[in-house]
Amino acid sequence: MKRIICLLLAAGLMLGMSMPGWAQTYELEAGTNGYFVCEDFDSEMPQMAKDIFGSLIREDDEVLCGTLFQEHYRNSPGKVNRGGALMAVKRDGKILLMSAKGDEGQWNAGIETDSFLPPDAEFSITTTGRESVYVHLTILYRDTAYEIRTTSTGGAYLYEYSWTDETGKALRMDCHDGEFRLCEEGDWPYAILAEGKAVPSRLSAWTADALPKTAEDIRAFEEKYPLQIEGDEAFITGVNLRERATGESASWGKYFAKVQVLGEQPGKQNPWVHVRMGDLEGWVSGNYVHGQGKGDQMHVYDAAVMVHPVGRTKTETALLQMPSSDVVMQLEAGTYVHVLGERNGYLHVIVPRRELNWQTDWKGTYGFVRAADMAVGLSKADAAYRN
Repeated sequence: MKRIICLLLAAGLMLGMSMPGWAQTYELEAGTNGYFVCEDFDSEMPQMAKDIFGSLIREDDEVLCGTLFQEHYRNSPGKVNRGGALMAVKRDGKILLMSAKGDEGQWNAGIETDSFLPPDAEFSITTTGRESVYVHLTILYRDTAYEIRTTSTGGAYLYEYSWTDETGKALRMDCHDGEFRLCEEGDWPYAILAEGKAVPSRLSAWTADALPKTAEDIRAFEEKYPLQIEGDEAFITGVNLRERATGESASWGKYFAKVQVLGEQPGKQNPWVHVRMGDLEGWVSGNYVHGQGKGDQMHVYDAAVMVHPVGRTKTETALLQMPSSDVVMQLEAGTYVHVLGERNGYLHVIVPRRELNWQTDWKGTYGFVRAADMAVGLSKADAAYRN
């Protein structure tokens, strides 16, 4: 409860300050070996934010607010470690949330979403300390504090959100590790009121007003987005798809994907599993294959809800069955696709059957597109603004 009150007080302070170029720098502890230097700002970006987001900003963008942080070491004053940033701008009547992940001074940034907050929203962005070991980027909107984590690709996902209900009870929804957990705030261990699965792993999957806040909401979400996996299907999680059943053969790249299992054969430590995605077949280590009653079920959920990069065709182009093979269909300029991987100048994609959303359409049309004909982003909003 104390954390929520502090966050809401911070929100009121920030929203009440209307002077142009307002900024605030502060420190948060990072355990015994370091500390986080944080900076909140509103209409004028500090130099670090310009360096991080400069390639994404347009001349007519209105910077609304943002925050950034970097971890410093006490015994190495010149050394910085991990960092994160989140910034909101208004463009073409939409609020764009831009996020970034930093590692030793190198940053990856992207436009995470244009749909999480409505165009007329009043909100602030700040950082929140957690148990003196890490900080989260936090969006304060209405009565809810949304805690955000950044990813190595520059994307962001919703880690948890906290609010006070109409009775004054402090509640929190954890939404990571592929699960929802509705908790009542209080002393550890927290009282868990309800649980659910299949949480999308990207902020671009949500709008603030659509998030579950009750046990009934969680059940309704699971009914709307059920995890479907047939007996001969499985998910592969971050594994090389090999041309043959040997670790020395050529790889199509590392995949997180739903596959059809065609068979398997013995390997040195784990069996080799023969799988198919669309028309592409290959072999993967059985240690990374998770299906019904097989493997780590948490990995099934993680793979099922992972949001793949989004591609947008910059021009009319052909979807090929395989690189340099038959044409499956022609794609009009502005077509959005899920991007599964890349090899030798071609992107392996799925064309969804309907409008692209956060769920990968595993029953869509698979094929390959020339990478030069595609703009690839973290989300649909990010891909829309890429060249």
